[in-house]
Amino acid sequence: MSEGATTSTASQELADAPARSLPAPPDLPAGPRGPRATIRIPRRYLIGGVAAVLALVSIVALVQGSPGPERATIETFSGRGVSLTYLSTLHRVPGGNLDGLDVAQMTLAVADAGDATWREVFAMGGSDLVVLLGRDASYLVDETNVAAYQASVLERYRAASIEAPRMKPTSVDRLPALAAVSKGTTPSGADVQIRATEIFNGSAAYVLVCQAASGRRAELMAACESILRSVRIEPRRPTAGWGTLASATHDVRLSVPPGWDAADTVQAGTKVAASLAAAAEGTTAARVEVATVRLRHPVPTTLYADVIADRMKRYLVGRHEATVDGRPAQMLRFEDEDAGGIFYVLVDGRTAYAVRFDIPIGNRSFVLLRPTMDAIAASLQLR
Repeated sequence: MSEGATTSTASQELADAPARSLPAPPDLPAGPRGPRATIRIPRRYLIGGVAAVLALVSIVALVQGSPGPERATIETFSGRGVSLTYLSTLHRVPGGNLDGLDVAQMTLAVADAGDATWREVFAMGGSDLVVLLGRDASYLVDETNVAAYQASVLERYRAASIEAPRMKPTSVDRLPALAAVSKGTTPSGADVQIRATEIFNGSAAYVLVCQAASGRRAELMAACESILRSVRIEPRRPTAGWGTLASATHDVRLSVPPGWDAADTVQAGTKVAASLAAAAEGTTAARVEVATVRLRHPVPTTLYADVIADRMKRYLVGRHEATVDGRPAQMLRFEDEDAGGIFYVLVDGRTAYAVRFDIPIGNRSFVLLRPTMDAIAASLQLR
């Protein structure tokens, strides 16, 4: 528990204590200026108060500094869909270059991620730095599945026999985010604390990584917290930047996130297909295809879904309303011992369309990929 939290708790305990539990002060003789009493403050409260004052003084000193040329100023970074402010004690490194900095391997695992599309670096010293990077997400993360995403990341650490960081869901600029704190050792032998915050904005993800050695840890982490509070991210559609698949006859179009590779060939009755390989950030493998069935007579979508659910009721584990091509549709979820299948069904005239996903079995995979599957199915366009 932090010193500030200790002081707050102690103050509350004093406020809540019954008056009768406090001893009455002794009677003191009146002086020329009237009665005067000495109040003895418990040592633990005094220490907390002093710590709070020292923290306030250090923050003021950090911003105001001395009247000399080293006075810190507020700087602004804006670009790539994100803006933030930072103290000039952090120096922006041209080109986002990490060469010459004392960077721990755990920091490199995030800050030098292979799927990063860009990177900005701000250094306070060789082992004290802040890295901001962006990447195109292969699936959507929002409030409904951020916990499932957290579980998948922790599983990746366990599979690699790496000590997992402490993680918790949070929010930055009213967007879902995931915060992680871990430890590392730099090539020079410095023990560092690493704080990474991943912010999700549709198919775009922003990661802020802060690495601090013990000597300037309080200063660097305070600067990192200030940066996080200042972050502003431009609004965008969840499917912005997605690619589009088109059938051979161009009567079916479907949008998919980055990282979903279109199939070179498709089977008869399948219009388009794409697959997602298991990625470094913990994605489960998945596949999507749009299949069509010619009906003898037009039927309502719900009736057609009823027939499918009845014929496959042995494997049916869930059913929900959905939207496909801007129209009401039905989602059917099936599972057997080996795989899971999610069908988004829509009947248009005498043709039934099914946006089908093949994903690993288990509720975690379903919850993790649900926002992405909903968005892909909703993107279907029929001519």
